[in-house]
Amino acid sequence: MYARIALNLFLIFCVFLLQLGFISGLPLYLNSLNLILIFLVFLLETKTFKIPFIWAFTAGFLMDLYYFNIPGNYLFSLLISLFLMNFLLKNFFTNRSLYSYLALIFFGNLIFKIIWYFYNFVLSFILKNNVAYTFNFLFFKKELISLGINILAVAIGFYIISFIGSNFKPVFLLRKKR
Repeated sequence: MYARIALNLFLIFCVFLLQLGFISGLPLYLNSLNLILIFLVFLLETKTFKIPFIWAFTAGFLMDLYYFNIPGNYLFSLLISLFLMNFLLKNFFTNRSLYSYLALIFFGNLIFKIIWYFYNFVLSFILKNNVAYTFNFLFFKKELISLGINILAVAIGFYIISFIGSNFKPVFLLRKKR
């Protein structure tokens, strides 16, 4: 049990360092890849809810420690998006197909960004910090490209995992044999 906890903490820390050290230094819009959210989607599909919850809590805590923005911003955003992705997975997506993965990362990324900006805006207003957001064409263009990059990364990851294992199939609905 302690070995499994240590392994999960080590993997979370490695993904966290990869996100901060490598992904954030990539050129153009590739630095908007949210590796932590992508790992949460894959963990939601393959494991029980306990493991992704621990990952979201620990990764959110580490991100809050590193960025030292408004306390709890990443933690709160990751946990709420994880709960909503789990709700969507349990109630609307029934199979482990490519389309369910893509829908999960789409809604997960969208929920994460909305909650992150809302939490940041409200708490900066309450704490009387000067935070200004410009919701213009460039902002929405950057967010749409970020969403597209995360969807593309999940699709590539799905095909890599489906090539390795046989639990995942790139189909929408399974056909019944007659």
